[in-house]
Amino acid sequence: MTSARCCSRIGLVHLLFLALLHNSTLSLIAAARSNVYIVYMGERQQQDEPELVQDSHHELVSSFVGSKEAAEESILYSYKHGFSGFAAALTKSQAKLIADSPGVVWVARNRILTTQTTRSWDYLKVKPELPNGIASRGHSGAGSIVGVMDTGQ
Repeated sequence: MTSARCCSRIGLVHLLFLALLHNSTLSLIAAARSNVYIVYMGERQQQDEPELVQDSHHELVSSFVGSKEAAEESILYSYKHGFSGFAAALTKSQAKLIADSPGVVWVARNRILTTQTTRSWDYLKVKPELPNGIASRGHSGAGSIVGVMDTGQ
Protein backbone atom coordinates (compact mmCIF):
# COMPACT_ATOMS: atom_id res chain seq x y z
CA MET A 1 0.00 0.00 0.00
CA THR A 2 1.34 3.40 -0.91
CA SER A 3 1.81 6.07 1.72
CA ALA A 4 -0.71 8.35 -0.06
CA ARG A 5 -3.39 5.63 0.11
CA CYS A 6 -2.58 4.94 3.79
CA CYS A 7 -2.83 8.63 4.69
CA SER A 8 -6.06 8.89 2.72
CA ARG A 9 -7.61 6.01 4.69
CA ILE A 10 -6.42 7.42 8.01
CA GLY A 11 -7.82 10.81 7.00
CA LEU A 12 -11.16 9.22 6.08
CA VAL A 13 -11.35 7.32 9.38
CA HIS A 14 -10.45 10.50 11.26
CA LEU A 15 -13.11 12.46 9.37
CA LEU A 16 -15.72 9.77 10.08
CA PHE A 17 -14.79 9.80 13.77
CA LEU A 18 -15.14 13.60 13.91
CA ALA A 19 -18.55 13.41 12.21
CA LEU A 20 -19.78 10.83 14.76
CA LEU A 21 -18.38 12.89 17.61
CA HIS A 22 -20.09 16.02 16.29
CA ASN A 23 -23.46 14.23 15.96
CA SER A 24 -23.23 12.78 19.47
CA THR A 25 -22.31 16.21 20.84
CA LEU A 26 -25.37 17.73 19.17
CA SER A 27 -27.50 14.95 20.66
CA LEU A 28 -26.11 15.66 24.12
CA ILE A 29 -26.81 19.38 23.73
CA ALA A 30 -30.38 18.65 22.59
CA ALA A 31 -30.89 16.28 25.51
CA ALA A 32 -29.52 18.82 27.96
CA ARG A 33 -31.81 21.54 26.63
CA SER A 34 -34.83 19.28 27.02
CA ASN A 35 -33.97 18.87 30.73
CA VAL A 36 -33.58 22.53 31.59
CA TYR A 37 -35.24 23.70 34.78
CA ILE A 38 -35.76 27.24 36.03
CA VAL A 39 -35.03 27.63 39.73
CA TYR A 40 -36.57 30.73 41.32
CA MET A 41 -35.10 31.77 44.65
CA GLY A 42 -37.07 34.95 45.24
CA GLU A 43 -36.06 38.56 45.45
CA ARG A 44 -32.35 39.28 45.34
CA GLN A 45 -31.09 40.98 48.46
CA GLN A 46 -29.86 44.47 47.54
CA GLN A 47 -26.63 44.08 49.50
CA ASP A 48 -25.66 40.97 47.54
CA GLU A 49 -23.28 41.55 44.66
CA PRO A 50 -24.29 39.73 41.43
CA GLU A 51 -21.13 37.59 41.61
CA LEU A 52 -22.05 36.44 45.14
CA VAL A 53 -25.54 35.55 43.95
CA GLN A 54 -24.09 33.49 41.10
CA ASP A 55 -21.66 31.78 43.49
CA SER A 56 -24.57 30.84 45.76
CA HIS A 57 -26.28 29.21 42.75
CA HIS A 58 -23.15 27.17 41.99
CA GLU A 59 -22.87 26.15 45.64
CA LEU A 60 -26.49 24.98 45.78
CA VAL A 61 -26.29 22.95 42.57
CA SER A 62 -22.86 21.47 43.40
CA SER A 63 -24.36 19.63 46.37
CA PHE A 64 -26.66 17.76 43.96
CA VAL A 65 -24.39 17.23 40.94
CA GLY A 66 -21.19 16.29 42.76
CA SER A 67 -18.78 19.20 42.26
CA LYS A 68 -18.53 22.92 41.65
CA GLU A 69 -17.19 22.21 38.14
CA ALA A 70 -20.22 20.06 37.33
CA ALA A 71 -22.48 22.79 38.74
CA GLU A 72 -20.83 25.42 36.54
CA GLU A 73 -21.44 23.19 33.49
CA SER A 74 -25.02 22.48 34.54
CA ILE A 75 -26.04 26.11 35.12
CA LEU A 76 -26.85 27.72 31.79
CA TYR A 77 -27.80 31.16 33.10
CA SER A 78 -27.93 32.91 36.47
CA TYR A 79 -30.62 35.50 37.15
CA LYS A 80 -28.80 37.78 39.55
CA HIS A 81 -29.99 41.34 39.07
CA GLY A 82 -33.75 41.75 39.59
CA PHE A 83 -34.24 38.47 41.41
CA SER A 84 -32.26 35.38 42.32
CA GLY A 85 -32.53 32.19 40.31
CA PHE A 86 -30.96 30.19 37.53
CA ALA A 87 -31.60 27.94 34.56
CA ALA A 88 -29.82 24.60 34.72
CA ALA A 89 -29.67 21.26 32.93
CA LEU A 90 -30.83 18.84 35.62
CA THR A 91 -32.36 15.42 35.95
CA LYS A 92 -35.93 15.22 37.22
CA SER A 93 -34.72 13.89 40.58
CA GLN A 94 -32.11 16.66 40.93
CA ALA A 95 -34.79 19.26 40.19
CA LYS A 96 -37.03 17.72 42.87
CA LEU A 97 -34.25 17.76 45.45
CA ILE A 98 -33.38 21.37 44.64
CA ALA A 99 -37.07 22.32 44.90
CA ASP A 100 -37.09 20.98 48.46
CA SER A 101 -33.99 23.00 49.43
CA PRO A 102 -34.17 25.96 51.82
CA GLY A 103 -34.31 29.28 49.98
CA VAL A 104 -35.84 27.84 46.82
CA VAL A 105 -39.30 29.26 46.05
CA TRP A 106 -40.12 27.02 43.09
CA VAL A 107 -38.63 24.94 40.29
CA ALA A 108 -40.26 24.57 36.88
CA ARG A 109 -39.25 22.75 33.76
CA ASN A 110 -38.32 25.20 31.01
CA ARG A 111 -40.76 25.38 28.13
CA ILE A 112 -40.10 26.85 24.72
CA LEU A 113 -43.05 29.01 23.73
CA THR A 114 -43.77 30.52 20.34
CA THR A 115 -45.47 33.81 19.70
CA GLN A 116 -49.09 33.69 18.65
CA THR A 117 -48.80 36.82 16.56
CA THR A 118 -46.87 39.98 15.95
CA ARG A 119 -50.00 41.66 14.60
CA SER A 120 -52.30 42.21 17.59
CA TRP A 121 -55.15 43.88 15.66
CA ASP A 122 -55.50 40.88 13.34
CA TYR A 123 -55.15 38.35 16.15
CA LEU A 124 -57.86 40.05 18.23
CA LYS A 125 -60.01 40.53 15.10
CA VAL A 126 -60.13 44.29 15.74
CA LYS A 127 -60.70 46.59 12.79
CA PRO A 128 -59.00 49.88 13.76
CA GLU A 129 -60.52 51.72 10.78
CA LEU A 130 -64.13 51.43 12.06
CA PRO A 131 -65.25 54.78 13.56
CA ASN A 132 -67.34 53.12 16.31
CA GLY A 133 -65.09 50.10 16.75
CA ILE A 134 -63.31 49.11 19.91
CA ALA A 135 -60.04 50.70 18.78
CA SER A 136 -61.57 54.15 18.29
CA ARG A 137 -63.70 53.87 21.46
CA GLY A 138 -60.53 52.97 23.37
CA HIS A 139 -58.69 55.90 21.76
CA SER A 140 -56.38 53.39 20.03
CA GLY A 141 -54.78 52.53 23.34
CA ALA A 142 -53.80 56.09 24.32
CA GLY A 143 -52.83 56.14 27.99
CA SER A 144 -52.38 52.37 28.10
CA ILE A 145 -49.36 50.81 29.72
CA VAL A 146 -47.82 47.96 27.77
CA GLY A 147 -45.56 45.45 29.49
CA VAL A 148 -42.92 43.28 27.88
CA MET A 149 -42.27 39.78 29.18
CA ASP A 150 -38.57 38.99 29.02
CA THR A 151 -38.11 35.22 28.95
CA GLY A 152 -34.36 35.40 29.26
CA GLN A 153 -33.86 33.89 25.80
